[in-house]
Amino acid sequence: MEDLGFFSAESSPDERGRIEAVLKRSIDAGTPCSLLNMENQLISGYDDTHFIVQKPWPKVDLPFTPETLTFQTWKELGNEVHINFFNFAKIGKADDETIIKESLSYAIDMTRNPDKYRLEHYYNGLHAYDAWIKAVKDGYGASHGNWWNGTVWWECREMASKYFSEIAPKCQGRISKKATELSNLYKKLAKLLNQARDKKLADKEKINILQEAQKTEESGINEIEELLNAFTP
Repeated sequence: MEDLGFFSAESSPDERGRIEAVLKRSIDAGTPCSLLNMENQLISGYDDTHFIVQKPWPKVDLPFTPETLTFQTWKELGNEVHINFFNFAKIGKADDETIIKESLSYAIDMTRNPDKYRLEHYYNGLHAYDAWIKAVKDGYGASHGNWWNGTVWWECREMASKYFSEIAPKCQGRISKKATELSNLYKKLAKLLNQARDKKLADKEKINILQEAQKTEESGINEIEELLNAFTP
């Protein structure tokens, strides 16, 4: 999966035209492409005026998941332009240990070097909790944004828990045990984030939960580092 770049509402028609040319070449070569602007969507083709984009939920009519993307104007997105484009290439499968080690290294790097992955005013990793807590203090604890971000974070940590459950049987001895422990830790973290997304939860309680979640997340990253190091003879 190759990230072809991030584009905002301020991107120029020339900048948009250049990335569109890349996408067209990929599609012509039979390489799958996608976009991420609120939701992930496959780009299945193009005609003379626009790309053809697949809706993630075909039976649900949502304005932020358009079926087309008009060349250079991207008018279907309105003012909500904060978009990444990707293409995909099929490669040979690596062995399980290599896949696991590289996934753990990536998770550690995203947390330890957040500025490397940060875009505009967005935050990731442990610093994101500080931004979330500040937003609650600023009066946004009952907002749709609080619920939306909380839902996404909860889903991600729930999937992290399942991931460690999946890799535990593929590992041996203390590595397998550590993976199981991490599965339980991320299950706990997911439950905290599920609570934090509640619009009706009092701000003080929400902040306390987020602070606990932040400490749990930090513990998780420390333990992921231990798990990664355990692979080294």
